[in-house]
Amino acid sequence: MNIGIKRFYSDNPQYAQLSNIYEEEFSPLTGAKPDVDGTYPISTVLDEFRVGYFACYKGIPIGFIVVDLSAEPFEVCEMFIQKEYRNRHFATQLVKEVFRLHSGQWQIKQLYEATKARAFWLGFLSSYTFYRETVFMDEKWGKVYRQVFETPGR
Repeated sequence: MNIGIKRFYSDNPQYAQLSNIYEEEFSPLTGAKPDVDGTYPISTVLDEFRVGYFACYKGIPIGFIVVDLSAEPFEVCEMFIQKEYRNRHFATQLVKEVFRLHSGQWQIKQLYEATKARAFWLGFLSSYTFYRETVFMDEKWGKVYRQVFETPGR
């Protein structure tokens, strides 16, 4: 099963909806609380350098990745696939395509307690390229894992 990817912009209602599911899922780790209308604020606001791509299955957005192309190295800010579509390699396809579009040096960070996210990224990177991993205190998130690597073929 293959996915398509589609770039999206900050005023996209599908991004707001998927981001709300993502933020709710991570709220036990981040401490995020919903607003008075029951929605969670979007963590990463898009602009000309922070860009988003949907993972689309049968034309329907099932997840997203947001990357910061102004950062040195480039940074994966967020990546999310809805629960019912996980473990089907959709996230892997999405990430590979985004790295193909934006080759170069990258970094990915995971909250120290986000064991499933870290397991995904370590599994992906182990079969994709050489990476270096460190643990450090992030200003915003506290203790995080960080992997730094260069996309193959550059």
